[in-house]
Amino acid sequence: MTQHRIAVIEDDSTLREDLVDYLDLQGHAVVGFATAEDFHASGHQHEFALAVLDIVLPGESGLKVAEWLRVHSPRTGIIILTSLGSSADQVRGLKAGADTYLAKNAPLDVIAANCESLLRRLPPATPAGEAWQLDRAASLLKTPSGAMIHLTWSEMALLEALIEAHGQPVARASILNRQGRKDTLNNERNLDGATARLRRKVMESAGEELPVRPCYGIGYQFTAEAVCTGRASTGHGG
Repeated sequence: MTQHRIAVIEDDSTLREDLVDYLDLQGHAVVGFATAEDFHASGHQHEFALAVLDIVLPGESGLKVAEWLRVHSPRTGIIILTSLGSSADQVRGLKAGADTYLAKNAPLDVIAANCESLLRRLPPATPAGEAWQLDRAASLLKTPSGAMIHLTWSEMALLEALIEAHGQPVARASILNRQGRKDTLNNERNLDGATARLRRKVMESAGEELPVRPCYGIGYQFTAEAVCTGRASTGHGG
């Protein structure tokens, strides 16, 4: 089994130590934090493949941590483990960025099984210092291995919209708007075809898979670390 780094942010010391010990026995590298502030102060937030969060913490709440991770470390999986079990609480947790919402009375083996299930679905981590780079000034996409791919204006607009979303799904309508196109069924189909062609183009040019994934009923998301450089596009292409 692949070892992953897991953060457990829980102010109940007994539960925190039980989770750390149990997940450690499953072969992972686990670090416990009593508060969100301790987690942020560690300076290693981006290194965790998975975070197990309580909502009610002294100081910053677990929901704020989830929101921060979704923006700054979008590849990190998030499991909320809390005593707040109402449907409204669950909706708030999922909207904050949680992938899974569990009750604190769940057995340790069930919590661990949910961790394993989520870790299997997460995209592979990008090595430190290596990311996809979108050079807007030169209309170039640079892969983590250093390959350069020339892009059309519409391809630039698509990747710009996805990368700026920091791992969150982007609706087809938003992408089409960025491209200066109307949100019609025909244009959505054209977008799907163009996205598939772009993925083939990157694979054929660089031998690497473009980490753009479809989100059923929504649109697309960029699932790896990526940055945009140069000035943002302002006009609409043809």
